Amino acid sequence: MYILSRGSVALIDPHDASGHSMRVVGGEAFGADAFVTNGTHTMTAMALEESEFYALRRKDFEVLLERDADLRLALARVLGDERTRTYLTTRQRLESDRAVRWMERAVKGVEKEALYTSLTELKRDAASHQNVAMAIFLGLLLDGIPESLVIGASILHESTIGFSLIGGVFVSNFPEALSSAVGMREQGMATAKVIGMWGGMVLIAATSAFLGAVALGEASPGSFSFIEGIAAGAMLTVVAETLLPEAFHKGGGIVGISTLMGFLVATLLGAVSVE
Repeated sequence: MYILSRGSVALIDPHDASGHSMRVVGGEAFGADAFVTNGTHTMTAMALEESEFYALRRKDFEVLLERDADLRLALARVLGDERTRTYLTTRQRLESDRAVRWMERAVKGVEKEALYTSLTELKRDAASHQNVAMAIFLGLLLDGIPESLVIGASILHESTIGFSLIGGVFVSNFPEALSSAVGMREQGMATAKVIGMWGGMVLIAATSAFLGAVALGEASPGSFSFIEGIAAGAMLTVVAETLLPEAFHKGGGIVGISTLMGFLVATLLGAVSVE
């Protein structure tokens, strides 16, 4: 953060097409928003006259925080201020609820004399998980097409679809679809686009079921096993590489018992189907 002791400086946002600038004069500071959140953004500072300033570095500021309780309280007020929320949502492009959650954690961290998660770390963590929702979507698509082919072909032989099959598909697919849809919204994807993607998957699954009924009516059991193996392999890959790591990252220890319960329900439905 830069504290101007004398002179004046014009701050110009290179992303602002209007070219408007903000003037900072002696006794004022600039770079404070990025400084307190430990985030980054680009601004151009141009001295309008002979000027002098002091630079406060983040590591020195953290030393001061450890020594001065009043400074920590002042920082907590700044972190919880509406100005900080506006900075996070406009300059850093965080969703409003996510910005508020970060602010609450930061304020609690400062009040407890602990370092809070910086905005840079938060965005880096988010970036490492930004492709999870799409990975789940593609995994369900790869699983759903061969699964629908088999279901469509099975209707010709069994004339009806059992409750256990419907229940098993719902138990396995609905939580994954829900998680993927939520992830897409958190990444800023429009609601209409999310609905369109999942609606498209429904149409693809329905078309695959129709093709299965038309083309696989006389297929051998070995062909069905091969197709089901493709679906199972796709789903197992998604579960191992994406679902379980992401679930544990967000849910913690409850994931283990939840996975066990889901497995038991699927097994029970399978047993009912056999009987």
